[in-house]
Amino acid sequence: MLIKGAVGALRDHFHFPLETTIEQRGIIFTDKVAVVRNRRTGEVVAEVKMNTEGIFSVNRIAVATDVNTGEKLGKTRDGQRGIFFPKRTADTYDADTAKRTHRTEMVERGIFFPKHVAETRTEDAPSRPPTVTRIKEKGILFPKKVADTDKDR
Repeated sequence: MLIKGAVGALRDHFHFPLETTIEQRGIIFTDKVAVVRNRRTGEVVAEVKMNTEGIFSVNRIAVATDVNTGEKLGKTRDGQRGIFFPKRTADTYDADTAKRTHRTEMVERGIFFPKHVAETRTEDAPSRPPTVTRIKEKGILFPKKVADTDKDR
C-alpha cells in the first residue's frame, strides 16, 4: 500500500497517466524498485524505493525520486484514519517541507465483481476527484502485473 500511495501522489507531480512495474535490482543484495513510466511514451520518470526511518522506532517508508533530476519528491508512511474503527492509510509527505500532501486508502469498486483500488486524495483540495491506482495484467505470453494510475473520471 505504501508504493501505491507514493505513486498516487506522483500523479499530481506528473501531469500525464502513469504506469508502474516492480523490478528487482542488485546481484547479491537485491532490492525491489517501483519504476514509474509515462503510460503514453514509456519514458521512465520516477522511482519508488522502500526504506526505513527512525532510530528507536523504525518505520518502513516509500521514497519517490525523480529520475531526471535525482530530487526526492516525497515520503510515504503508514497512517490511519478514525478512532473507534481505524482504517489503514498511506500518508505522503513533501520531501522539503515534511507537510502531508496526500492520503491513500484502499476501497472496493463495483457491485457484482468488486475490485480493490487505491484512491489517493490531495490534502489541499479534498473535493477534487481522487487519483486511482489499479493493478492490471499486461502481456499475453508472459503477463506481468502493472499498476495503472490516472485521475478518476
